[in-house]
Amino acid sequence: ARALTRSAPKVQAALQGLTTELARREAILSSMTEAVLAVDARLRVSFCNDAFVRLAAHPVAEGVPLIHVFRDPGLFQLLKQVVDSGETLRRRLNVSAQEDRWFDAYACPLAGPEARGVLAILRDVTPVERLERAQRDFVANVSHEFRTPLATITGYAETLLNSDPPDEANRRRFLEIIQANSARLTHIAADLIT
Repeated sequence: ARALTRSAPKVQAALQGLTTELARREAILSSMTEAVLAVDARLRVSFCNDAFVRLAAHPVAEGVPLIHVFRDPGLFQLLKQVVDSGETLRRRLNVSAQEDRWFDAYACPLAGPEARGVLAILRDVTPVERLERAQRDFVANVSHEFRTPLATITGYAETLLNSDPPDEANRRRFLEIIQANSARLTHIAADLIT
């Protein structure tokens, strides 16, 4: 009885320390802007933060199969692969639950008492993806805008160089076309600089 009485304050202090530490971790995970999700080996939700709940667009209860809360095949494949292999994986996912959104997903195994679970962190990179898409479209449009006048200039210049000298009227018309397309290229370059 004395031993129990003496150890009670130590147990109480340890329990208080664990409660405080748990509260700190919950506060950190809940305040993260990245969506955090933990699932067990059968892909049932064991934890998720507020950012993930916003992404799922409805409340998420512990123990519910992930498929009932979030229907994205890319995320399921990633989590299943981590459960099966035990490897940490990174992947860019296109989640179109509400709108076309992109996430960098980081998933790592969580060791549990029975089977392996997975912790996934989803960072929203939609603005970056949209910018990259805009850059690709811009480069494609600019290269198309350059190719058309360049092809015209090349074609007329080759005609002038490789064929018999055309009469004065055709020669002048060819040179005017070459000059107009080189002016077009100059305007395109000026627009790009602007």
